[in-house]
Amino acid sequence: MAHKRNKRYKEMIGKSPGALIYNGDETIMETVVTLISYNSDETTTNTCNRLDQLLPLLKPDRINWIDIDKLQNVLLIEEIGNEYKLDPLVLEDILNIDQLPKFDDMQQYVFVSLKMLSLENEGIRHEQVSFILGGEYLLSFQEQPGDVFNAVRKRIENLNGRHRRKGADYLLYSLIDVVVDHYFLVVEYLSNRLAEIELKVSGKPDKKLVQEITALKREFIFLRKILLPFREAMRKLASSESELVKEENEKYFNDVLDHVSQVIQDLEAQRELLAGVMDLYNSSLNYRMNNVMKTLTVITTVFIPLTFIVGVYGMNFKYMPELEYHWGYPIVLCGMLFTGIAMYIWMRRQDWL
Repeated sequence: MAHKRNKRYKEMIGKSPGALIYNGDETIMETVVTLISYNSDETTTNTCNRLDQLLPLLKPDRINWIDIDKLQNVLLIEEIGNEYKLDPLVLEDILNIDQLPKFDDMQQYVFVSLKMLSLENEGIRHEQVSFILGGEYLLSFQEQPGDVFNAVRKRIENLNGRHRRKGADYLLYSLIDVVVDHYFLVVEYLSNRLAEIELKVSGKPDKKLVQEITALKREFIFLRKILLPFREAMRKLASSESELVKEENEKYFNDVLDHVSQVIQDLEAQRELLAGVMDLYNSSLNYRMNNVMKTLTVITTVFIPLTFIVGVYGMNFKYMPELEYHWGYPIVLCGMLFTGIAMYIWMRRQDWL
């Protein structure tokens, strides 16, 4: 995977600014465009995969949420960009799945990009999501199929829901807010994993535990990498003077900014706990190693005088009177045993064992 990613980066070197190159998953999937059009009276949902099918479905007297799912069809993305007069640099950022979260006020529209996280069986799933906020429309570009926006779709279908009376900027807030809510779930998931690792460290750590700690550390680094610029982007959006963000809805974006700051605080607290767990793991390894070295040292110390005795009686001198003594062998063995026991007792009294 890394080899393919490096290859795509090499293809981008030397390209002119605004060159449209998708650097995501090369799996061939059809790009799907979903249009949710609504006002206070009714809502309609349509799906297509071509721009000429989409344009007749747009309603000028409604809020039009155009959701582009899967970005492999670069030509379609370019056609949508031309239709809505999007800057080529913005389209380049949309197709760059490694783009960090950012906010740009382009006067005619507002551009916001971020990372959408969700929990799956194999762990944390992340993908690039970009938004274009216009007067009565909102474009969303998703890297992969599947998202966390079903709750927003259900609220739009509710005839008495707040979305029916609000504009496209409130829809943008709702989508970002759902993404941030899943950040809390992800941090909680990592917190539970950290607690499990801490229990293992307190017990009997093994080599696999190093891999678990390293993997968790990478997750924390990745989250911090995307959350810090995301907070800055939300700060710019909340304080933006763009006419596309109504004054009455600025409080909602400020609320999202507070939530992002809270997620970062929770993340930093978990990172400190992870550092403590790593120190505990290293201390545990050192403690076990010290015990092993202590045991070996005790054994060596006990056998030093015994080895000396054996070495003395291993000398081939002719005149060693005790060699001819009838009880010499058992006496030497008893002396060796007594010496070992005496040294063991002495080391116990010295609190060396």
